[in-house]
Amino acid sequence: ALVRAVLAPAMPAWQLTALKRRNAVIVGRRVILIIGIIAADFFIRESAQPLGLSQAFWSVQGALFGVVENILILLLLLRSLWEPIEEDETAEEAPAVTGPEPSEKKSSRFWAGLRILIGIIAFGGIVAFLAGYSRLGDHINEALITSAAIAAVLFLLRGLLRELVGIALRSELAKRHLALPHTTRSTMKFWVRALLDAALIVCGVVLMLIVWGVPADDLSRLSGKALTGFEVGSVTISITDIVTSLVVFALVLAITRVLQRALSDRVLPETHLAVGVQHSLAAGFGYVGIILAITLTLSTLGIDLSNIALIAGALSVGIGFGLQNVVNNFVSGLILLIERPIQVGDWVVVGTNEGRVKRISVRATEIETFQRASVIVPNAELLSNSVTNWTHKD
Repeated sequence: ALVRAVLAPAMPAWQLTALKRRNAVIVGRRVILIIGIIAADFFIRESAQPLGLSQAFWSVQGALFGVVENILILLLLLRSLWEPIEEDETAEEAPAVTGPEPSEKKSSRFWAGLRILIGIIAFGGIVAFLAGYSRLGDHINEALITSAAIAAVLFLLRGLLRELVGIALRSELAKRHLALPHTTRSTMKFWVRALLDAALIVCGVVLMLIVWGVPADDLSRLSGKALTGFEVGSVTISITDIVTSLVVFALVLAITRVLQRALSDRVLPETHLAVGVQHSLAAGFGYVGIILAITLTLSTLGIDLSNIALIAGALSVGIGFGLQNVVNNFVSGLILLIERPIQVGDWVVVGTNEGRVKRISVRATEIETFQRASVIVPNAELLSNSVTNWTHKD
């Protein structure tokens, strides 16, 4: 059932792997054959146990089945079986315009290296059986098969969770009730799936280490120490605190964006305030949310805010010289939002550019010209230079 679910040789549309249909069929048959050999070995050992056979018989029987299992594992690692579905015969006829992407090269090298490593371990099992170390050979075989089963289960779970994330972000709740735009939902889908992949990889590594003989108590102590925190000098590093702070930052920022969008789209239009005032209030709410998210994140990490103040004071000179323009534009943007000499919707002339103000952000102001071109003007220029505002009074 697990082989059928992951490889789906009879239903290519349901495949979780990028294998050709013919290769998926071959891999599935060889995996089932390996499981059949293991079942036969298990049956013989259990049924012949009461007969009191000699140790020589058990050594020969174990070596015979073990060598066959490892040979089948080596046959399962052939490179021709793991070619991706894109590399079919029709692709050979078309001229190659571009080479593979660097990420694809790294991925192919990783899987090739993994196959080589498994092949070395399987060959070591054959050597162990032939040299008479049957228990070592049995341990290698059981660990390889169990690790493969764990990887298959986690791979199947990964496919299910990724599909559930996609369904949740395509739902009416995400589209209409939360009013999340397509780009935001795509970004959320990427990061949620990446976090799920990382969690499944960690689970798989821990389970496989236990299978290969690493004591579970040692892993439990190490993981507990990493989660609760370990000291490097005078600094305590805790994975739990880091993950919690990232979650808090993401949640506060997401809640801020949702409330900001609801404020600008639903609440403020009902107040009949000027468009510029509405934009200033919504932007100010967003800045307050960002400051709150950063403060809560630092508090969750256990960082003393007084230390941050000391560091900021020490770096103020460098920031003043290196980020002078950035700070100047940021402060100018705040002045524009509070004083409102220029508001969203005004028709302005800035130097040789003329158009309507579309957005006032932290660093710059976006002006859309009559030709529908967007001109990005730094906020400091709007305060330090003369600006003609045709709609300032009326």
